[in-house]
This record gives sequence, structure tokens and C-alpha cells, in this order.
Amino acid sequence: MILIALMSTLCAAAPDDDGFEFHGYFRLGAGLSEGGDNQALFRAPGARSHYSLGNQPDTVLEFLLSHETTLDPAAAEVPYQGTIVIMTDGYAGHGTTFALNGLSQCYGQLAREGGGTLWAGRRYYDRKYAGLNDHFWLNSGQGSQAGIGLERADVGVGRLSAAAFRLEDRAVPSAEADSEDIGLVNSTALDLRWTALPAPLSGELTLWGSVVWRHPNDALQIEAADGQGAGAWLEIPLPEGQQTLAGIYQRGAAFTQASVNPNPVREDQGYDLEDTWTWEVLSETAFQSSERLVLVALGLIRREHGAGPEALTWYSAGARPTVYLFRPLSASVEGSYDYVINAPGEVTGGLFKGTVSLQATPAPERGSSPTVRAFFTGASWSSAFRGAVGTWPGNTPYGNAVAGWSAGVQGEAWW
Repeated sequence: MILIALMSTLCAAAPDDDGFEFHGYFRLGAGLSEGGDNQALFRAPGARSHYSLGNQPDTVLEFLLSHETTLDPAAAEVPYQGTIVIMTDGYAGHGTTFALNGLSQCYGQLAREGGGTLWAGRRYYDRKYAGLNDHFWLNSGQGSQAGIGLERADVGVGRLSAAAFRLEDRAVPSAEADSEDIGLVNSTALDLRWTALPAPLSGELTLWGSVVWRHPNDALQIEAADGQGAGAWLEIPLPEGQQTLAGIYQRGAAFTQASVNPNPVREDQGYDLEDTWTWEVLSETAFQSSERLVLVALGLIRREHGAGPEALTWYSAGARPTVYLFRPLSASVEGSYDYVINAPGEVTGGLFKGTVSLQATPAPERGSSPTVRAFFTGASWSSAFRGAVGTWPGNTPYGNAVAGWSAGVQGEAWW
């Protein structure tokens, strides 16, 4: 309870009178699996992400400092608001060395009511996230080198946003790399969004489009490539919650390497960018039906092609009801199933994960922070996935198994 009180004080920090604000996020914990080894991660091979409750054997820390000021309020009928944002972060799997050494955001913006927001720098750009399974289904800016854009400009019907990003892929191998940049592949990405469009059920519709140009690297014999993306999502308000329906399509260089890596997939990873594409549809529901019950549910299908003659298909479904017992205690149960037809890897199978958790939070409501939880997780998977599940991080024990468990404690907070 002392830990909850201290964390609550930190998370309730209000903006300073001089315009400074301090925000952040952290997740840390300790766990074990069979034989007392590190807490194992359970994730289906070929799946883009994994369900999170009781399945995060890692440490994450983010610190964000921002300063906002009103620019020349006496000279304009509608004054401008200027903001500078700097964020540092760190990540490490259990059993590995943690360091707070990343500069994940550093940008400035100028906003005016009705006129949108002009920004420039490095930033997380309106990420679209399914929190149940830690899945960023659209994430244009995170990991980019820099960007510039105009966000949510009022155009009468809805609002328009346009952003351009410079992407630098430093993970390209090069046997003849005698300088830091010979293995660097640059790309430029353009992200366009028409948001806040009226939709049925008092919802809001967003239309999205993207164009990506990968620039050539003669030293690595990498040719220029391009790609496009398109999609839409509908957000419908629910009592104390929201329903999201989304569908996106990406092809060529618009096919990203990971949900937090916007760089285009590469030929040395096995992709033929002339025949690379992916589409994804998902439905996410999150609401609080009473003072005691919160429910989050997710279903998605993702299909991708390019790393071989056949496609990979990922089906995923999960739900997490949380019942508030008495303040500050609540109990959660999460069940999920991932089924992957991984034709390029010549494996097909499923993974079931179930978690029970008892947690303490300041308030009996969805999104209450901070949280301290104790959990037990069990998982089972197809024999085709033997050796590819439950083997990270460190010396986890399930390399030759088709089932496993983990247990531990975790603290999580955002402010």
C-alpha cells in the first residue's frame, strides 16, 4: 500500500505554473518459469505481437518533459501555443542490462485553434494501438529519424493531417562496411489522414493513405523501391468506452519491419518488394459496464505476402474482464488464442495463453494508474511451434516443450 501511495503521488503531478509538464511510463517486475529460470515470453511464431497480461518479461521506462508557452497573445485575436517536447526511454528484457539511453522524441510544435498544429522533429505520431496484445497496428513515426507535418487542420468537414518522415535503416548487413553509413538505407514516408468525419452511431471515421520511397544504396546493391498504404477506421463511443473497427492495406516499401520499426522490409530478409503486401482487419472493444466490471476484447486477421511464394495468415482473438472486488483490489482473467498459418516458414499451429491476476489500483475504473499486480500465466502451443515459444529472454526452459507457465509481480504506471 505504501508503494501504491508513492506511485499515485507521482502520477498525479500537475503542470507547473511556468508551463512545464512531466509525463512518463514505466513497467517493471520480476517473474519465474519452470525450474526457477527467467519468466518466459509466450508468442506465436509469425504473429506480429503477443497478449500482454502476465506476459511481459521486460523493463520499460519513458520520461517526457514538455514546455508550453503562449506566443504574443496581445497581437493576435487567436494566440498561438508553442510547445517543445523531449522524451528519453530505455528497454531491456529480464536478465539483460537496462539503460535509459534512447532519445525517442524531440520535437517542437506551433498550434492555433482551428488552424491545426505545425510540428517538426522526432516524435510518436498518432500511434494506433491495441493494448490487449501490445499491437501497434499503425505506427508511422516511432523510430523515424525526423519528421515534419501539419496536424488536424480544420477543413469544414473533418480535419486533415499530413506528415513526412525520414527513415534510416541501420540494421543492414554489409561485409565491406568501412564507414558508419555504408550500411545505411534511407527512406521517405508520407502519411495523410482525414479525421473526425461523421459516421453512424455518433462515431468518427478516419481515412488514411501513405506513400513510401526507399532510396537506393549502390554500395549495398540495393535498388530504389516504393510502396503505398491505404486504410480506414471507425471509432464508436460506448458508455465509458469505445468500439474500434479498422482495416489497412500496405504494399511494397510501405510494408514495415515491425510494429515499432517503420523501415521497409528488405530483400536480405527474404522479401521480394515487387510482390510484397499485407492487409489487416481488427475489432477492439473496451468499456466499463458498471462500477465493478471492465471488459476489453479484440479480434483480428492479418495476412502478409512477400517472404516466399505463399502468404502468412495470423488469426487472433482475446478478452480480458476485470472485476473490482473492493478498493483498491481487483481481479483480471485474460484468455487468448493465436493461430498462424506460416506458409513461408512451413509451420502452422496455434497458441493459447491464459492469465489470472490480482492487482491494486487507486480507482475502480479502466485505465486507473498506477497498478501493482501478481499474476500466474499458463500457455500451450502446437508441436509445430516446438523450440520457437517460451525461449526468450535468457535461459527460459521451454525450448523442447509444448506447454509452460510463468508467475511473478509487476508494477506499471503512466502519468
